[in-house]
Formats: sequence, C-alpha cells, structure tokens
Amino acid sequence: MSWSRAFYWVDALGKNIFSARGANAFLSAFGVLWFMVEASAFFSEDFGKLLKANAWAFAVAGFVYSVWLCRPFLKTECKLTGRDVGIEVRIGDVFKEEKAAERVLIIGTNTTFDTKLGAPLIAERSVQGQFTKRYFPNEETLDLSIGKALEGIAGEQLDGPRAGKSVLYPMGTTIEVKAAGGVRSFWVAMADLNEHGTAITNLSNLELALSELWVHMGERGTCDTVVMPAIGSRFGQMTISREASVRLIIQSFLAACAERTFCEKLVIVLSGTDVVRHKIDLREIGTFVQHACRYSSPPVGGAPVGTPVG
Repeated sequence: MSWSRAFYWVDALGKNIFSARGANAFLSAFGVLWFMVEASAFFSEDFGKLLKANAWAFAVAGFVYSVWLCRPFLKTECKLTGRDVGIEVRIGDVFKEEKAAERVLIIGTNTTFDTKLGAPLIAERSVQGQFTKRYFPNEETLDLSIGKALEGIAGEQLDGPRAGKSVLYPMGTTIEVKAAGGVRSFWVAMADLNEHGTAITNLSNLELALSELWVHMGERGTCDTVVMPAIGSRFGQMTISREASVRLIIQSFLAACAERTFCEKLVIVLSGTDVVRHKIDLREIGTFVQHACRYSSPPVGGAPVGTPVG
C-alpha cells in the first residue's frame, strides 16, 4: 500500500470509529460475541467459565471485529447494465494502476501543448509534470513525440511575446503519446495558456475536452482499461471540486458509451491525501456510480423504449 493510500485509510478509519458508524459497529460486534458466549454456555458450563476467565480476549476480539466493520473502502465499482463495461473509482497513484500493456493514461494539458516544467508553465507536481519526469529523459524528447502526433492538425499562430509556445490548437484536441516501456497515454487539450503562461479554462471547455477525448479514443481502437485522475478540479483556475469532476467524467463517459464501446473499464484515481484534505466522501461517490451505471446505460442494441407522446 502506498503512503497516500495508507494515509487515507488511517484517517478514514479513525473518523469511522469515532462516529455513529463506529458506535453501531461496536454494539454489533459485542452483540455477536455475546450471542456466541450464551450459546456456548448453554451447551457447556465449563466453556462458559473459561470465557469469563478470559474476558480480556473477549474484549480484544470485539474491538478487532468492530474495527473490521469500520474499515474504509479503497475503491467502488460497478458495471453498466447490460454491458461488459465497468466504472471504478479508487484511492491510489494514477501511475501505478494496472499493467502498462493493459491500460491507457489520460493526461490533461493545454491548447498550445507546452511541456516546459517549472513556473510559469507546467507544475512538476501536476499529472503532466509527473508523467514527463517519469517517462521522458527531457522535455525535448517529449516535444518530438507531441510534434509528431500533432502532424496534420491545423493550429493557429499566436502573435506577440509569450512565456510558452505560440501555436494554438482547438480545445479538445487529443493526441496519443507513447512512452518507454509500452506506456500509452492520450493528451487532451482542456485549457488555454495566456501570454504569461497561466492556464485558464471553464466548465464548458472541460465538457468539450472530455467529449473530444472519447471520440478520439473510439476512432482509434479499443483498450482494456482507461486510467485517469479527476481532471479539471485543479486546472485553469476552475472552481469545480474533485467530487464534481468525478461526476462529470462519469456522465461524459456514459454518454460516449451509448454510441460505442472503446474500453472495458474506466478507472478514476484519487490521491489519498487529496481525499482527506478536501473531505471527499467515497461512499457518496460510490452511490452515484451505482446509480449512474444502473439507470444511465442504454438498452442493448440501442432500441428506444416506450411510446411517443404527442
């Protein structure tokens, strides 16, 4: 278990224990154990005396069982009704999920596809920054891969001095970047960089970027698993929360799946530290995922259901 996951697990466990849920778990645990003691004592008086003589073990067993009942979940998942497509939200590291040959990473980027790490352009702690440092020896090598992927896509030449690149591509432009070790990634433009290198975007741009991402992936073959962070929640000065970002991604994915199947599973990865810091409720997200998969999935074959009115 990574440090981030462990941090989340300990924090969530502590909150669960010292809450109404913890009290219910404590009473449930000792209710079960007390029933076992009474049933055993009924059939064997000697066994009942043995349990009373070892009351400390009884207390420890009850505490361990109540902790187990309060354990926090590290993931929630569901399959679309009538489809072999799943959605999963988990706590972890987006770069350590699944085997490289079986998954595709989604990287949110800017419309000029700038890659230079450090202020004022790409933060090293961002997903794009971490991807660059992990899979490419330098930014120049990454620029070559991006430039090759952008061939044939028309861009607009920007005027005036800028902190970054000067060729602007349409919002939602998506390219595939392959890294060492067979790592596949799709980079989707979801924010503009102004002349000072500051990312600026809005909810409409994020919705457009997600739509274009799914279209691009659908046109270029299928994969086993799509792995992505909660893109948009800390990007381009947007005020959208991570939980709202997760909901938006899921809704967009479901809309795309209504027309075609391009992967077997969508995995949205949340950092454990982010979940704790921003008080994200994984149970709430789990309820949303279950509801979305059950009621948003179209009938098999896409045939309309019901009788038109009017």
